[in-house]
Amino acid sequence: MGPPLLYWKALDAREGGKVSFVWTDFFLSHSIPFSPAGGAWLKTHCPFCGSEDRGLHQNVHPAGGFHCWRNAEHRGRTPTRLVQALLSCSFEEAAALTGDSGKAFPDDSEFSGMLSDLAGRPALEEKLGLLSFPKEIRLVGPDGYMFHRYLQGRGYTEEEAVDVCKDYGLRCALQGPFRYRLVLPTVHPQGLVSWAGRSIIPGVAPRYKGLAHDLAKSRSERLPQALVPLHGCLFNAVAMPTGGEHLVVVEGPMDALNVDFRGRAYGIRSVCLFGKSLGEGQASLLAEHSRRFQHCWLLLDEDATFDALALVEKLAHLGFKTKAMPPRFKDPAMLSTTAVGKLFHG
Repeated sequence: MGPPLLYWKALDAREGGKVSFVWTDFFLSHSIPFSPAGGAWLKTHCPFCGSEDRGLHQNVHPAGGFHCWRNAEHRGRTPTRLVQALLSCSFEEAAALTGDSGKAFPDDSEFSGMLSDLAGRPALEEKLGLLSFPKEIRLVGPDGYMFHRYLQGRGYTEEEAVDVCKDYGLRCALQGPFRYRLVLPTVHPQGLVSWAGRSIIPGVAPRYKGLAHDLAKSRSERLPQALVPLHGCLFNAVAMPTGGEHLVVVEGPMDALNVDFRGRAYGIRSVCLFGKSLGEGQASLLAEHSRRFQHCWLLLDEDATFDALALVEKLAHLGFKTKAMPPRFKDPAMLSTTAVGKLFHG
């Protein structure tokens, strides 16, 4: 369950042959649930988030650093503060357990480097959890004619296609693993955590190509490692903290893109689950932000009736209800601006 021996040897060498504090030993000796989080990181419940953390969002590193995916302020460079919160003890008692001498280890630059350490991830930006796009994936600019044409084929006007790309930070690639794909970034409050590429070439399978959270799979595919697994991602999650009148949860990113773009003027914001099932991380994000909306809806494709019932049962405690697709429209990605307005304000 613990990180690879390579990490502990690297830490052992840096600390002069002595590892002063080991998270796995601490968790096991105090019966605190934890699990691997990718690379050297482990994850456990965030005591600073309290009951709002319904998953394991606090990530810890063998060298002592920790940070929370839900709240970037819940972080530190030494384990003492987190140990104190987990055990509800004094700082002195926690320091006795961690061997904290008052000297922070590692320093800021070293801790930032650990986030892009031996796991083979691309270098991260200064902000925790922020992935970097490879150079072949760039913003859809004025010269992105074929990608604008693709969006026009999905019902957007020429002007709307340009606005959609600009407003949602859409990217594209003409070479590399995401060649001829419209790249939709998944941005959470902590920054870019993953992305998905939608092929603009008809008949290409798979239609969507994304990043794997599993380290071995990401390495085999020669792609960056997603910082959050797919079942923990919500496309357009950054729209939720602002709140509004209606929050609409849909299946796919193109669905959310269309409903959100066409519904913003009506106080409608939309996010997607990347499928018809609800992950623990997704449920936590919805629980945190859905209260900022007057109404919460689940809008799935017309052939997903039974899936909608199962999802509503899981989201009922948050006040979610279902909306049926209007006649003539197969899925939310096809809705016109008028149809979106009438669906929620008709």
